[in-house]
Amino acid sequence: MKKLNTLKKSLFYLILTLLISSCSSTKLENGKVKYRNIKLNFENCCLATNISGFGKIKVYEKKLKVKIKKGNIKINPEFDNPKYTVGDIYMSLGKYVDKEKGTWETFNRSQKKVLDFTINSINNSIDLSGMTFEIPYTDNSELENSWIVITTTNETRKRTNYSHSTNRKQIFQR
Repeated sequence: MKKLNTLKKSLFYLILTLLISSCSSTKLENGKVKYRNIKLNFENCCLATNISGFGKIKVYEKKLKVKIKKGNIKINPEFDNPKYTVGDIYMSLGKYVDKEKGTWETFNRSQKKVLDFTINSINNSIDLSGMTFEIPYTDNSELENSWIVITTTNETRKRTNYSHSTNRKQIFQR
């Protein structure tokens, strides 16, 4: 009986170790890609639109696959704009250019998705739940100290609004 309990404990720890190791890195195993899951929370303030929500990032060898589980876009109540059209939405990586000055840039942009939704009031919103984006990258150094940036354009596509992942020091490396 004691040997059986020891065997059960050993088996339990072996399975736990395998589960943890398979979720924490990206590997090629028998031709199948295993990926690393990272939680994504995003929000913004002080712009024409408020974009918030959460999702999941799957890290693959040359791309990040970002899925918004739940998210929305609303008009910022500080702006008096009862009718605002969101044109496009896309995701990219962001990184500080000068951290002391707070300047940053975006790079490695995903394909844009055309929304062309008009929000008629502060009470209405655009649902982003279920949207998926793929952000390409060529080198792991692009993933160091970067964060996810969600960009939307207005109706004329000349102005942009940003929302950031809340962790600006996210490491997406495998």
